[in-house]
Amino acid sequence: NLDPSSLSHLEQRAKYHIQKFPNDHSPASISHWHRTTVELIMLMSKLWGRGSNHRSNQMQINKFVPLANDLLEKVLLIRKNEIDAAIVVDSLLDETDNDKRESSHKIENMSTQVLCQAVALGLSRCDPKIVTYTARNAQNILESLEDICSKRGKLDGNSEVSFNLRDVTPSVKLYNHVLSCWSRLMHPGSERHAKKLLDRMSEPDVISYNNLLNLYANQGNVSAAEELLEEMEQPNHQVSADVYSNTIVMNAYQRRFTSCGPKERNMKDPERAEELLSRLVDRYEKSGFRDKSLRPTNVTFGTVISMYAQADRMLKEDERKRNQTRSWKAMDTERNYHKPNVAWGAKNAERVLEWIIGLSERERQCKNISGGRDSDAETKKKDGAFNPDNEVIRPSSHHFVTVMDAWAKARKGVEGAQHCEQLLDRIVELYNKLGYAELRPNPLVSSTVDKLFLLALY
Repeated sequence: NLDPSSLSHLEQRAKYHIQKFPNDHSPASISHWHRTTVELIMLMSKLWGRGSNHRSNQMQINKFVPLANDLLEKVLLIRKNEIDAAIVVDSLLDETDNDKRESSHKIENMSTQVLCQAVALGLSRCDPKIVTYTARNAQNILESLEDICSKRGKLDGNSEVSFNLRDVTPSVKLYNHVLSCWSRLMHPGSERHAKKLLDRMSEPDVISYNNLLNLYANQGNVSAAEELLEEMEQPNHQVSADVYSNTIVMNAYQRRFTSCGPKERNMKDPERAEELLSRLVDRYEKSGFRDKSLRPTNVTFGTVISMYAQADRMLKEDERKRNQTRSWKAMDTERNYHKPNVAWGAKNAERVLEWIIGLSERERQCKNISGGRDSDAETKKKDGAFNPDNEVIRPSSHHFVTVMDAWAKARKGVEGAQHCEQLLDRIVELYNKLGYAELRPNPLVSSTVDKLFLLALY
């Protein structure tokens, strides 16, 4: 929430501080410089700590992350020089000379690995198209810290350094931020770097593997994403796939489904995405609706509904091209192509929507949750009456509008209009019964329904 003048002042302070890096490396000057550096890095990290994608905030991130990176490089240089000096001292003094060691000036500071983690997070939030060196810089930060950690681990307990091993031990979060940088970079070598980094981690978590899944999805390597997800679902795998693992692969299906040309498009992709969703829901139900890591989100369900909703339009486009050329007919014969029925996508989208509603009802019954208005959820949270365990799968007005849109564009005339009208009645009924804010039929929903109703009749 820094105002423009404060941001300008912060930028000037950071640049000035980088220029004033002490050359003598004396404990007193380093201590003062280090304290200010920690302050500047942590103050700048607030700009990307919440991860907002707003354009103005993204511009601030792209500007201040490089400054934080430059400051951090100076900190790591101090650590490296201090370690190297301690190694030299250790080589000159044997174990009987401990009394000759002079007590060093201990620098009061925040953990170096926390600073590295903060800057790596900023690099992972930068737009890689603008700040093109994010992954390489994040990798350099990690490797520098690993080197310092390795050297610090070899020193004995009497070595005179101002930091302990824990201060320079890379955390799993730091590794994951670096993996995130590689996953967002559309570069042929990204996969090699990411896999090498993942193999190097002693205890990778599900976020580590999700970053690799995201890399495959961003590069359009759907088969590799499928294989990794299947590997994560094996009982003996060190981490288990969660809802985000499945959502990433479903998004990969959707991206392939919508971006491929008619000849390359596979109409089985919506069904593949639904199969993943079905397996996820099955695991969630078997946990007694208690494992939050497996609870499908509105985005997860929305991906499948959206793919079915887009299917009819794509089928019509493909059909139009098939009728234009003989090569299409020959290809259909060779592939034994089976054209789905008209409104195939709309019918399936509505079926998935009803599935969500039924699943939500079963979860509510399992958790013994009654319906009611939740517009005051924040108030309940402040009063201590809000229980996160009572959170359940909720259909949303967006799901309904997507299905209505599918029916409207299916060109089924009166039948499509009737479905739109029935869906409008259904959302009002559910809202009155459950009171979910996500189901509130606001003016935007109502105006959208009117347009879709007319379009369905057209």
